[in-house]
Amino acid sequence: PTPTPTLFPSVTGTATPSPAGSPDNDLIVKGKRIFEVTAGGVGCASCHGMDGSGSEGGAPYIRGASENQFRAALAGGAPAMSFIKLNEDEIAAVLAYLKIME
Repeated sequence: PTPTPTLFPSVTGTATPSPAGSPDNDLIVKGKRIFEVTAGGVGCASCHGMDGSGSEGGAPYIRGASENQFRAALAGGAPAMSFIKLNEDEIAAVLAYLKIME
């Protein structure tokens, strides 16, 4: 199947997870929880899918999204996300999680 055009282009690459219990791993685990469950009370995955690949309903592919793209979407660039309010620590965590999804 042909991928749907996206707001966030696909970025290829690999990431090596940090050892369990490391600060990076803790941040990624926190980001995963926010992404899957808690952002906006529903999690980013409710629209973007568990793997960040988007949906036919219009939610874009966000795997590997840059910090600027992510912040712009949260700041109103993506009106459907207006109910999602994340603090700086939560933003850093979700960005770390999106990075390993590349």
